[in-house]
Amino acid sequence: MKKRTFDIKRVTTLDHLAGRQSPASGRLTPGAKAWQGAFTLIELLVVIAIIAILAAILLPVLDKAKQRGLAAQCISNEKQLALGWISYTSDNDDELMPNCGGDGKVNISAVGLNGWVLGVLTWPGSSEASTYGDLDDTNVGYLRNSKMGPYILDTRVYKCPSDIWKVTAPDINNDSPSDRVRSIAMNCCMEGNAYSAAGIKTVPADESWWITQTSGRGPYYAYNKGSDLHFGPGPANLFVFCDDQADSINDGCFGDEGATVSAWDSLPACYHNNMSSFSFADGHAELHRWLIGNEAVPVKEGNATTVTIGTNPVDFNWLMSHSTAPIPTAPTGTGPP
Repeated sequence: MKKRTFDIKRVTTLDHLAGRQSPASGRLTPGAKAWQGAFTLIELLVVIAIIAILAAILLPVLDKAKQRGLAAQCISNEKQLALGWISYTSDNDDELMPNCGGDGKVNISAVGLNGWVLGVLTWPGSSEASTYGDLDDTNVGYLRNSKMGPYILDTRVYKCPSDIWKVTAPDINNDSPSDRVRSIAMNCCMEGNAYSAAGIKTVPADESWWITQTSGRGPYYAYNKGSDLHFGPGPANLFVFCDDQADSINDGCFGDEGATVSAWDSLPACYHNNMSSFSFADGHAELHRWLIGNEAVPVKEGNATTVTIGTNPVDFNWLMSHSTAPIPTAPTGTGPP
């Protein structure tokens, strides 16, 4: 029987090209190493699809984590301001920081009395900009030189990190977009005798000037001393500071009730998933979730848009019940209570 013979060299060469072991050495040839480390097109497409799916799952989670971080920073800012406000009262014989809005912000400067914060924020081209200019938008000196200034050294505390809107005007940083210095305002009922000092208060000292003169409703409590805070809902439920929506904010006073009871006056900022940050007279701060949410309107970088309260005033009623309370009146003919 004739023996079959093989060309070892030829087999080795073919195996080399196919990426197999060389019979002579038993080692993988260079071609085999290259072939084993490569991906097919289908494998690459599968990997890309998996990465895309993971990104779609993780990106919303990461965004929510970022938003929670911004909300936590905002609450921290509000709490620092509340503690500064409380410290001022302790240092000033129970007097609350003066808080004056409307025409009072002009009168209060005329008598040399600083408010809790100074300056009026506007948008270029708005009606308020024509009255007050726009330099206050970026002037941190108005924060440092206010009544709150000695208690809050970091001026970034006055602004929510989620308020990202910038102001651009010819007289601000050579028309370069710049951050506005503040997003926070104080409850208008926390007066600190500001309207009396400005010489414009036409109602009793314990009555809210802003609510009475703006809406004609009342009387509601005004708070001038720390000892006044036990009237109404009490310190744990009386808000002092909140974020004012970027189109709504102007002076440091947050108007709780507008010219009509059908519309918001100042508009709370809903920068945290339909929630707004508040700090209270006892020093704590928290996020409040709005139930109706009609106050969550887009920022237009201009004059504030009138926002109606709607047929269900549950959100507005929550704000009012945490701002002040009606002053009880004695029944007719019965004398003092």
